[in-house]
Amino acid sequence: MKKEIIAGNRYTWQDIVDSLPDRWLGLSDITWGLNEATIESATVKYLDKTKDELAQLMVQGECSPIYTTPDNVLQIGALI
Repeated sequence: MKKEIIAGNRYTWQDIVDSLPDRWLGLSDITWGLNEATIESATVKYLDKTKDELAQLMVQGECSPIYTTPDNVLQIGALI
């Protein structure tokens, strides 16, 4: 079920993926799952930034850029 995702709030990764497929997001306060291979939950900090803008914010320590459904798109390189 889709939830309304609001910047500044914390959500499970499943809620984020279900509600915002195929989107770049800036996350913070990430709780990692087993072996730090999956995200359990995170605070959605930025909803409206491009991949390039999120990369700049990452360099400044503001967020971690994450693409919500990486299996749907081939990305060359990594931001994290």
